[in-house]
Amino acid sequence: MLFEIFPDLNPLLLILAIAPMLAVALVLIGKRLKLHAGWSVAASLFIPLLFIWTDWSTLKANVDSWVIYGAAYGAIAWVVGWVLKGRKVRA
Repeated sequence: MLFEIFPDLNPLLLILAIAPMLAVALVLIGKRLKLHAGWSVAASLFIPLLFIWTDWSTLKANVDSWVIYGAAYGAIAWVVGWVLKGRKVRA
């Protein structure tokens, strides 16, 4: 999806920098809204769909990478949520 909007986007920038920052942002938003940490982890599992899914055939061919990257971003979100567990998030 994102590669159709930004065709010159470097894939490594998206995978190694932007997507983990989105996972951290989801945790911070979830903390701010006082949601359970599981919601942020579950939402982080769907971050790889932003750069994998362009149509159904692409999604079917790359479901394994969705699982691997989704688990990695979910782990990042879980660790950040665990670190921030007893702390308040300021606006």
